[in-house]
Amino acid sequence: MTFANIMNSVGNFLESAIWIIGILVVYQIGFRFLGFLFKAKRYKPTEKQFKYAVMIAARNEDKVIAQLVASIKKQNYPADLITIFVVADNCTDNTADVAREAGAVVYERVNPPPKLRKKGCALDFLVRNIEKDYGVANFDGFFIFDADNLLSPSYITEMNKAFANPAFDFWNSYINVKNFGTSFISSFSSITLYADTFGSMRPMSLLGLSKRKRGTGCLVRSHFLNNGYPWQNMCEDKQFTISAVSRGYRSQYVEAAEFFDEQPQNFRVIMRQRMRWAKGNFLLFCRCVPRLLVALVLPYDFRRKRKSGEKRAKFNPITEIQKRLSVYETLFSIVPTSILTFIYGIAFPVAEIICGLCIPAYTVNLMPTLLYYIGVYAMLLLSFFLTVVREHKKMRINPWKLLLFLPFWPLISITVEYASLWAIITPLPWRPIPHYENKEIENIYDEKTLAERLYQKQSTGV
Repeated sequence: MTFANIMNSVGNFLESAIWIIGILVVYQIGFRFLGFLFKAKRYKPTEKQFKYAVMIAARNEDKVIAQLVASIKKQNYPADLITIFVVADNCTDNTADVAREAGAVVYERVNPPPKLRKKGCALDFLVRNIEKDYGVANFDGFFIFDADNLLSPSYITEMNKAFANPAFDFWNSYINVKNFGTSFISSFSSITLYADTFGSMRPMSLLGLSKRKRGTGCLVRSHFLNNGYPWQNMCEDKQFTISAVSRGYRSQYVEAAEFFDEQPQNFRVIMRQRMRWAKGNFLLFCRCVPRLLVALVLPYDFRRKRKSGEKRAKFNPITEIQKRLSVYETLFSIVPTSILTFIYGIAFPVAEIICGLCIPAYTVNLMPTLLYYIGVYAMLLLSFFLTVVREHKKMRINPWKLLLFLPFWPLISITVEYASLWAIITPLPWRPIPHYENKEIENIYDEKTLAERLYQKQSTGV
């Protein structure tokens, strides 16, 4: 077999592998249609009012922590049923003092070992202190937020409606952005969040499937925290999700509960963030695939040991299908497909060029690679455009900026994916993401949305 034949065989194999993966995840196209065409699930009002703890992990966040605590205290939910806890994690600023003055219960975590300087470890420290001083079981549920977040006034009331359903155990909410138009990088990071909402969160909720717990803006039942917060991977939210869905727990998405998050504003910071995600995702893939494969074929209720006198839950075929599909989606969310696309999209064409330079009779064929990039760019551009159309009533950005940024979002998406692969093969310490947008929740709502800018006459009643 000639070298040219070997290269052709490798190329055909890589192309076939990409097609197979594409077929396995083609259902996600259907998700996007559902998310685009249908409204989010709504929850009925409830007279039940549950007791909640709010957990915030903060490291050098004295610029934004007070605004978050203030937005929690402005909730239209009974204040005596909400307790705010902050872990000031290895801070060198005034985060602890600012949080206390704002009205939070603060625990300070001072100089932990480098390997334990992660969000999951900080939350574990916080949960164990809550257990010691208050008791985890004293609360029905625990909210988790990042220090840069801001909550809409009805946030906890809306989440409480969903919490009243005992069939579910953890919840996500609608993540909006408070600095969409600040920079090109923040706009890219923001559009990926909006795309996840309309293309994944909303449709999965409509189908009764469990989406992964986000790292912020989420609610979990207290039984998850009976033994601390053991999920300490760099992607602790995905680690939590794998643990939950593989044991048959289910999640819901509450779009009426809106909160605002700050996105990275420069390329260096977003690369730090995405590389951390890539590293954590790869480690989870190496460790958790067997667990998910078992959960995919054998429901947890049939595997676990039951306590004396405890009965097996009544079998519901629709619910079991939803659980298995949730496991399937979780499994593919940690598959490092970017490795395969890197080989096909960069390594293989580079090898083709080298062979063309070194072997006189070798014919270089870069057309498959070119078509691949054109296809990826077109799909990303279409996805981002549909995201803008679907979510423009929530976005706060100048329309001219959006038109300028839109064609470049697919390019940076491809760049970030490839660059983050470096994280898989290199040590990567956890580093905080700096935050600067010290707005109050009222300042956010004073800003015009994209819809209000485009249809100002209609929105103002003129």
